[in-house]
Amino acid sequence: MTNKLELILIPDFDSTRASMGYDEFDIECRDAVILEQESREKYIEIGDNEVFEIPVNFEAQINSTRKFYLISEDQDKDNLDDFLIEELFAGVYMFSANDNIFYALEKNDAYVNSDNEMLNDSQGENPIVEKMLDLITNSAKVSIDFKDFKKQFPFLNAKQAEKFLFMIINELASEDTIELIGLKLNNQLMMMGYGVEEESFTELLMEMKKELSLEIFAYQIACSNFQQKADPRAVYLQTEELLSKLRKK
Repeated sequence: MTNKLELILIPDFDSTRASMGYDEFDIECRDAVILEQESREKYIEIGDNEVFEIPVNFEAQINSTRKFYLISEDQDKDNLDDFLIEELFAGVYMFSANDNIFYALEKNDAYVNSDNEMLNDSQGENPIVEKMLDLITNSAKVSIDFKDFKKQFPFLNAKQAEKFLFMIINELASEDTIELIGLKLNNQLMMMGYGVEEESFTELLMEMKKELSLEIFAYQIACSNFQQKADPRAVYLQTEELLSKLRKK
């Protein structure tokens, strides 16, 4: 087996759209922008222990059928299945070919805590909380077909799609109706200049509520603990154990 790995660099939707002269309200430009993204794809090859950078406004798809993982510290190796990835975002990484692991040397966080309304404000920008959100989102990507999920929102790049997936978990964990959740999430997309058909989106959310029942439950438990001022590291470890145990059943 070769120690070389090929990555496909793809410019993100928003920067491509802007370079073509469209603004965020030009919804009809979607197909043209996607074709332009494909025409601007670049291929790079990386080797074992090589340090490399994914440029700003690009994401990198891994051109391989093997499983790959993204971690920031060696202790994450104990639960590699929680760190499965299919693409990389802008940042600096080192690749270990022997175990198919990418090490994040300069990590760009995919989440902003202010988006997570159920989390207690006192948690602020606690890195343990952010790590827990990563944990739940990575678990969700295993529970659903994330590639198919991204195809349903082609105007979102991979990083935005992950964040939107977590927003869905956050909303589904609330007591709101599916219809109201769909309306709120669609409004978020419309603020970005996009939108989806309401009926099909409602059907998608109903299906995702079943597929993501494990992550929704884990998130509800974590939020409850945070509201009771629990220690963030204890909540993270409990969430990690809960996801691991329930997934094995």
